[in-house]
Amino acid sequence: MAAGDLKWSYAIGIDYDDSPAVDDNGVIYIGSAVDNKLHAINPDGTPKWTYLTGAGIYSAPAIDQNGIIYIGSNDGKLYAINPDGTLKWEYDTGSWLECCPAIDKDGVVYEGAPNFKLYAINPDGTLKWDYSTLGRLFSPPAIDQNGIIYIGSDVVSAGRLYAFYPDGTKKWDYLTGDQIFGGPAIDQNGIIYICSRDKKLYAINPDGTLKWNYLTLDTLFSAPAIDQNGIIYISGNTGNFYAINPDGTKKWNNSINPFYNSCPTIDKNGIIYFGSWDDKLYALNPDGTKKWEYLTGNNVDSSPAIDQNGIIYAQSFDNNLYAIECEAPPLYYPALYYDGSMANYFTMRRNQDSEAAAAVTNILGRSPSRSTGASVSGGIACGKGKKR
Repeated sequence: MAAGDLKWSYAIGIDYDDSPAVDDNGVIYIGSAVDNKLHAINPDGTPKWTYLTGAGIYSAPAIDQNGIIYIGSNDGKLYAINPDGTLKWEYDTGSWLECCPAIDKDGVVYEGAPNFKLYAINPDGTLKWDYSTLGRLFSPPAIDQNGIIYIGSDVVSAGRLYAFYPDGTKKWDYLTGDQIFGGPAIDQNGIIYICSRDKKLYAINPDGTLKWNYLTLDTLFSAPAIDQNGIIYISGNTGNFYAINPDGTKKWNNSINPFYNSCPTIDKNGIIYFGSWDDKLYALNPDGTKKWEYLTGNNVDSSPAIDQNGIIYAQSFDNNLYAIECEAPPLYYPALYYDGSMANYFTMRRNQDSEAAAAVTNILGRSPSRSTGASVSGGIACGKGKKR
């Protein structure tokens, strides 16, 4: 099979922009807002198991070093599911959950909620701490090599990027010009990148000061992705896809389609993948030219995931999860994921940590519904969060 060819599709009844995650064995996990289930799908496209939650699932899963899957549901609970599909524990936040969790090197799980709170949950499912912010939390968290947790908030007519110490005390916050829905990305130097609805990509120093911002032509809902050269990729909601140099200058932009918000995913060869509202999954070369496209039956607004065999998985609004051939495994690998040497503990796509300890990592997430008038990309997340 050639790159861009369909391997299989799986009818899951998603009817939403849920993003998949892939474990070390190639099992694909994705939630559904239709049947309220977390689905585990074998690498050959056959069902492995499902786990029923109490309401629709609008968030993406995260997977820890032991293969435990963490996912939030609109029943207000964060679920920890064993690799065999049995429940390990659940934690009730009392608020619907729609962003992908993040996991630190000690196994503490961080989850933001629309009740303005960031939760830190111990590996046994008990509460470590929570922190009340000034806005709703739809943005997936990101964690740097020092254990600092970063998360964006949705404040009325503004947004805040928060930095927290592992003990739950606030390190700093940075005010942007509009709401934040997408998750942060962190480079090898500890610079944090975040997109805002004010059309800007922000580069924030580890001390919370502004390094630079780049003004685009688009409202930005998605999370950035960073390649091995430190190039930052972002998608805009009016059809512009940008590559930004580490110094904040534009490398290139590509206008393929009038609307896309999917968080990019990058493979080992530097090919960039993202979905679009023209029903297609796109692959771009590192110079911004189109490599291939795959047509699904409806909009592709979720963030794709790549497994170690070079298969890319993307969900479409046609209720199918697609497995499509690409040319290389992901840029990021799990081998160095939990040893503390990475710039970021990558949870949304734990199969995508870099081979090189100095390589950058990104967080992909998920996106809001079209019906809200806001749509973004995740995480990974990402990642991206969403507004209801």
